[in-house]
Amino acid sequence: MSLFFYSWYMKKCTPAQKRFFVAISLGIFFGFLCSYLASSSSQWVFWLTPLMWAIVTDRMIIGLAIGMAGAYMLHPIFRFPCPPALRGFILGAIFSLPLAIGGMISPTPDMTAWMVFWYTMWAGAVYGLLIDMIATKIGWQGDILLK
Repeated sequence: MSLFFYSWYMKKCTPAQKRFFVAISLGIFFGFLCSYLASSSSQWVFWLTPLMWAIVTDRMIIGLAIGMAGAYMLHPIFRFPCPPALRGFILGAIFSLPLAIGGMISPTPDMTAWMVFWYTMWAGAVYGLLIDMIATKIGWQGDILLK
């Protein structure tokens, strides 16, 4: 049923709508994946806790930002070409910064505060890269989104 809805919805969408739908959906998926991976390595992160929802919403916001940033093929300030992989990597890292700093407040017995920080930053950057690459493949980028 959901696959039917997805295919019907994607046929009726503009490229910008496709990009937003894919980017936010992938952000939510990677949020739950990241939360699952964090809870499997440590007993401090459990399902249905505020920390889990913080991880999911952070990754969803990464997807939202990447969905909006698809219209920019050049850096808006410095005007150098910004391919999807670089754009997604940078946005994923920037939007993971608050979660990474928050994770440093309560390190686990298994990991130091700096390990939590760097794992969170790298995970966000890689998720951002993947979200932007897939969203660009399905929903395009650049001037096509502005029509």
